[in-house]
Amino acid sequence: MTMKTRAAQSIFIFSFWVLGCGIGLLFFPALMMSLLNIPSSATLVAQIFGMVLLILAFYYFMAGRHGGMTEFYRWTTYTRSAAFVLSLGLVVTGQAPPVLMSFLLVDVLGALWTFLALRRDAQNARAQNGS
Repeated sequence: MTMKTRAAQSIFIFSFWVLGCGIGLLFFPALMMSLLNIPSSATLVAQIFGMVLLILAFYYFMAGRHGGMTEFYRWTTYTRSAAFVLSLGLVVTGQAPPVLMSFLLVDVLGALWTFLALRRDAQNARAQNGS
């Protein structure tokens, strides 16, 4: 298995972060909820969200592993950044604990990495086509 682009590599590696979060929420919801300072009465919701994260992790893993899905990689930069901004709004309005931002900081940094990798991949493609 070879990563064809830097963007594919960033998505592939990001899949493991999403996988870890999904496993944590699905199998250890009380622990994850306590880390986020959220009442444990919402564990079923956390487990369902964990399941969704596991499915997303699979998509990221396969997209990164197979490469050549530049548009998908670009879409993830929009959605991962939007998740950070929307969650920041929840924290600012007191609807979510500030510790949530530490989890989403990984997401937004991953989105930035993918964005920069996409730019670098495009530069490399132009250089190869121009030579």
